[in-house]
Amino acid sequence: MRSTNRFIFILSLFLCFTAYHVYAENSDPARPDKNPEQAAGELLERLLPDHAHYFIFEHISGDKSRDVFEIENRTDKIVLRGNNAVSMASALNWYLKYFCFCDVSLFGTQLNL
Repeated sequence: MRSTNRFIFILSLFLCFTAYHVYAENSDPARPDKNPEQAAGELLERLLPDHAHYFIFEHISGDKSRDVFEIENRTDKIVLRGNNAVSMASALNWYLKYFCFCDVSLFGTQLNL
């Protein structure tokens, strides 16, 4: 009976390791098949599907040692620039927090736009 329990334990560890490896491979934010604008746009679509058409994401070159972002108003669009997808998402968060007075956090969201 003990060998059966040991076998089940080892099998479950193997399955967990395999599932984690497949998940980590498929959820890498720096995957080459997505550009930063596309990744940030998909985040925006999940977060604000009704308002996503008001935003434009653009790539800018940044300092090698730190991330940068810029926010600009262009006619009826909000332009969010960053040197990678994370900095573009940070620009979106900054815009929502300080211009729209909305909050997105781990503890809940308040997105009354």
